[in-house]
Amino acid sequence: MNPAVTLAKTMIGMYQPAQAMLTMLCQVVGAFVGACLVWLHFWPHWAETEDSGLILAVFSTGPAIRHNVANLLSEVLGTVMLIIPELCLDSCNRPAHRGDAFLCTC
Repeated sequence: MNPAVTLAKTMIGMYQPAQAMLTMLCQVVGAFVGACLVWLHFWPHWAETEDSGLILAVFSTGPAIRHNVANLLSEVLGTVMLIIPELCLDSCNRPAHRGDAFLCTC
């Protein structure tokens, strides 16, 4: 999700393209390193577990009740609740520009 947010910020002028590419590269590398650390941390668990579902659950979660519309809505709401404060903080830490009315003001 982080590279997608960075791309969106680039499209609205919050990042320069070169800065965005470096930021996205760092985000992807950081996610890969984090996944490797989780894999190493749970190595003993996998030595004891043959259930592939339990192994998968270390890296992902699934809904208890599959209802695609409701599940999508909860993901969208969760994402919005994370991104709006980030955009508000970003708008507080940079000079005001014309056309930033959709962002929060401090």
